[in-house]
Amino acid sequence: MFLTIPTIMTWTRIVAIPLIVGIFYLPDTMVTMPVKNLTATVMFVLFAATDWLDGFLARKLNQTSSFGAFLDPVADKFLVCASLLVLVHLNRADVFVGLIIILFFALMAIFGPTIAPYSPTQQFARQMLQPPLHTFTDPNTDEQVRFLLGSDEFGRDIFTRLLYGARVSFQVGFVVVGLAGVVGTILGLIAGYYRGWIDSSIVMAADVIFAFPAILLAIAFITMVGNNLRNTMIAIAIVYTPAFIRIVRGAVMSVREL
Repeated sequence: MFLTIPTIMTWTRIVAIPLIVGIFYLPDTMVTMPVKNLTATVMFVLFAATDWLDGFLARKLNQTSSFGAFLDPVADKFLVCASLLVLVHLNRADVFVGLIIILFFALMAIFGPTIAPYSPTQQFARQMLQPPLHTFTDPNTDEQVRFLLGSDEFGRDIFTRLLYGARVSFQVGFVVVGLAGVVGTILGLIAGYYRGWIDSSIVMAADVIFAFPAILLAIAFITMVGNNLRNTMIAIAIVYTPAFIRIVRGAVMSVREL
């Protein structure tokens, strides 16, 4: 079949990759460098996800063709060449690579349950602590099972558990930083602007939190309010809030005294 879903995705990559390279040749008066970096980062991550997705759909839908088999390696070579050209023209290649890594893991966390081969709690009897790429036949279903990153001591697929665990890690990270940043920024603005007893009270409360070990304070809070994910995120946010308070308060005080 000439037009299949994987072939259409491959064509999309081939057509769009030159646009990424071309955007870096536009003058900075038209497109600023941060916009160029962000655009290239997002598009490269989407291309990497599309490259994996078209192979996945080709296996699931059994949509293959000789034309598509020829195009796919061409698209991969285009992607490599475009990556090298973009890295040459980037002023901050380290930032670009860092964003690529973060977005990659973010996409893996978002689509983890979709691409995970097994359930995170599924156990395979007599397949404990297997090495990566271990393959065997499941006696219950007579299907081939492969552990991409091996199995743990209970016979569970490590790759699947990493995908599901990434969702929780990203959720906790975003909520904790967002909550601590918002609360700390507001309290820092109030303390730095009004000064007086309000400033002293907020700074004293922040110093009290700083005086306790972070882990001990979080454990004490969870013990009082209950052990669940929501309370854990609140406890960690409380630990990080004083740092935002001090930074924002110092910035407000320096501006207020100008």
